[in-house]
Amino acid sequence: MASFAPWGLGSLAGGLVAARRGGGAHRAAGLARILAALALGHAALAVTTTSLMAMGPMLLVAGVAIAPAYATINAMADQAAPEGTVTEAFAWLSTAVVSGTSAGTAAAGVLAQNAGPGAAFVLAGLAGALAVAITMRRSRTVNRQVVTTLTPQSRSAPARATSLRPPACRWSSLTSAQEGGHLSTDFPADEMRVGCSR
Repeated sequence: MASFAPWGLGSLAGGLVAARRGGGAHRAAGLARILAALALGHAALAVTTTSLMAMGPMLLVAGVAIAPAYATINAMADQAAPEGTVTEAFAWLSTAVVSGTSAGTAAAGVLAQNAGPGAAFVLAGLAGALAVAITMRRSRTVNRQVVTTLTPQSRSAPARATSLRPPACRWSSLTSAQEGGHLSTDFPADEMRVGCSR
């Protein structure tokens, strides 16, 4: 179990760096780069299976992309889910992760037993390459959903902002002018501020 320590440390380091740089990728191309790093790092482990001294540093490198990948995927799922369906979206995401982990573990175990541990790492690299291909194939859909879909808070904020002072100021100014028997929009700055309702 100690051999997994570098893997976890690499993931921790990658997560800290991603957090300082904004929490991971925000578009499909960035996610594809993270997945490619994940795939290459784990595929490279295939050549280190005969030496624990060589596998330790490589596990550290392979783990760097794990936390940024999870952070990016979770953030994109949250942003792309329509309002009121976030829980369902994360339920499907969790189902996909658990199902993929189970299937991948079973397949890697069979390969490791029959073809050696290196074959299992090759399978991990191929699975990562498939994820990169799917991400790029669906890049337009991913970008459109993530960029144009607003969270409930961001949907309500513009409505509140546009309903504040400008209409009230304009109406108060016109009312003040009409009371004077003429209609004019040339008011001093002080009068404009007095006429604004807050």
